Amino acid sequence: MSSRLTINYGLRYELPFPYAEQKNRQNLWIPGRQSVVFPTAPTGLLYPGDPGVPRGLIQTDKKAFAPRVGLAWDPTGGGKWLISSAYGIFYDPYYTGEGGRCRIR
Repeated sequence: MSSRLTINYGLRYELPFPYAEQKNRQNLWIPGRQSVVFPTAPTGLLYPGDPGVPRGLIQTDKKAFAPRVGLAWDPTGGGKWLISSAYGIFYDPYYTGEGGRCRIR
């Protein structure tokens, strides 16, 4: 913008894949559903391979667009002071089977 004001901006796209356990020993709790992978499991416990349950237990979020913007301003113009600010949307995946959006019906 000027020698005293800098603006930067951008758009990041993330494709975070859910973590998957090597031997598919994770499970997911959905009340009222019975597992077909392990039919003797308690009602509500679902496993990878059950209808609608992917290997990582939750679907991959393909809409993870993350805008960023930053400002840096030198109020005096002498290079000794700097006021900066930034904003961004970040996706911190907690895809370990303990959380995340689950769209299984």
